Amino acid sequence: MYVEVMKFNKERNQLVWNMDNELKMLKEEIKEFWDAETVAQRLDALIDTEFVWIGMQMKASYNTFHIPDELVTSIRQSLGIMGDVLAEELGKDMTMCYHNARKIVCECNAMKGKELDDDGKVIKGKIRDATKEIALMIESVIAPKSY
Repeated sequence: MYVEVMKFNKERNQLVWNMDNELKMLKEEIKEFWDAETVAQRLDALIDTEFVWIGMQMKASYNTFHIPDELVTSIRQSLGIMGDVLAEELGKDMTMCYHNARKIVCECNAMKGKELDDDGKVIKGKIRDATKEIALMIESVIAPKSY
């Protein structure tokens, strides 16, 4: 996922650093997780949060900006608890669902255009619906196997 995040950010905003925009995107994704009504929505939001967080770290590194330790701790705690919630929901299938969802999200993000809104966020446009694909993937992974 790191290579996909790097390519995404290089192609769309040349790793431009804007702390306010980065925090806004992170807060949006975290809120999306907690507002989600389905496991698929939560898994999509977790992966999106990771995507934004990795991108934020890359942009900070590129621009030699130090992300405050309190923020790093806060985001890591959020990601941890989000992952724990999904681990309880998905049980033994968590690892497979998580890795498959990362692939789906990265593929869908790669389909986004390069146009940015006024805040510097990539405009989605018409792309595949990652949440629907994740829901179908979860169903296929956790569906009982018939022999």
